[in-house]
Amino acid sequence: MKKLLIIFLLTCCYLPTAMASNPPLEWALKDAWGDTVHYNQNQQQQPTVLFFWASWCPFCHKLMPGFQRVYNDYRNKGVTFYTINVWETGDALAYLFDHDYEFPVLIDGEKVAALYGVKGTPALFVIAPDGQIRYQRREGDSPAAVEAQTRKTLEQLLK
Repeated sequence: MKKLLIIFLLTCCYLPTAMASNPPLEWALKDAWGDTVHYNQNQQQQPTVLFFWASWCPFCHKLMPGFQRVYNDYRNKGVTFYTINVWETGDALAYLFDHDYEFPVLIDGEKVAALYGVKGTPALFVIAPDGQIRYQRREGDSPAAVEAQTRKTLEQLLK
């Protein structure tokens, strides 16, 4: 009985990690204009970048200039970008507009964040066309390191 309990507890402890390494195949969110955007991993033929953020998050503020540069450099090279606003208490669209960010935003992304095991912001994932997460921002990574690693991962996936 003890062995079964230990196995059960170990399985529960590793479940969130397993979900993060094997992202969901499908989800849908609304964009800023109310249109539904569908994501289906089975139909992806290019890398995907997911960036979970909130307008009140100071760490997100620090990552956004680098994210904008990556978006500018790779959006026309076969990379799909989804910036997903979560746990918002302010006006996400006003924040983007006020700071001249041009990337599109999906709103009310809490359910999708949960699917990826996101518990805080910012969270950033680079997903290969085969569905495997090839890069995930770690807590404490500097904005320069996140930008550099995102670029490196995208270059590898685009070869």
